[in-house]
Amino acid sequence: MLDLYDRHHADLTAAVDCIIRRSGRGLLIDCHSFASRQLVYENPGENPDLRERERPDICIGTDPAWHTPAWLQDSLVKSFSGRRYTVVLNDPFSGTLVPMKYYQDGRLLSVMIEVNRKLYMDEETGEKTAGFETVRRDITDAISELLDVSEGDELETRLIVCGGVDFNDYVFFKSQMDRLITYYENIKLI
Repeated sequence: MLDLYDRHHADLTAAVDCIIRRSGRGLLIDCHSFASRQLVYENPGENPDLRERERPDICIGTDPAWHTPAWLQDSLVKSFSGRRYTVVLNDPFSGTLVPMKYYQDGRLLSVMIEVNRKLYMDEETGEKTAGFETVRRDITDAISELLDVSEGDELETRLIVCGGVDFNDYVFFKSQMDRLITYYENIKLI
């Protein structure tokens, strides 16, 4: 497992190196999904009642100090909220993926989009639900809108990464990520 992790991060760093070398700046969008109920490995901290609370539809993970300017998070919050999703910043997960080489390097912007699995799948069977195509379209549209907004920040290059470790995350995001990566970058990490 560590070998896979190390290879993924080496490839990611190499892709960011290429983008920074070519354009001087980049935007990384890190996509995942999360269970509708807190899983065993998720520490509820000092409040075990968090295990039973309802989770948002969309979690936007940020690093406002270095990698996620306000316009970046605001664009995604507005886009998903406008589609009637409940959106929360940095909850149930926080932060965003940044290769260690670029941590605290303002040339790389980054944001994480986490999607509640209840929106698109039966979590017991892993089967797609009727909401799958709507959620896929909404994510694709939200990312496209974000990329349109980012033009004002003169970001010439973008990198979109499908994160997560389970098969459902991969299948869910792969089709729109492939389209966007191919369209914007002709880079395919997945």
